[in-house]
Amino acid sequence: MGVLKTIFFIVLFYYAFKLIARILVPFLLSYFVKKAQNNFHNEAHEDLKNEGEVSIKYNPNQQNKGKDSGDDHGEYVDYEELN
Repeated sequence: MGVLKTIFFIVLFYYAFKLIARILVPFLLSYFVKKAQNNFHNEAHEDLKNEGEVSIKYNPNQQNKGKDSGDDHGEYVDYEELN
């Protein structure tokens, strides 16, 4: 009798979960899609600039930390060709 009771509760919980998921998932999905759309819309309008407007993101007071030279081209690496 205990095995039948356990199987009955497993089947009952399975169908209850399916029913609840079928009802709640569309609402949750639409909520997250609207939230993502709003975030995308807000970020797109923040970066929008007027035509002809120039913005420079260079701070002359900022020093190069830990670099001997002022160029940002990287380090030269000598190599040998292998035949």
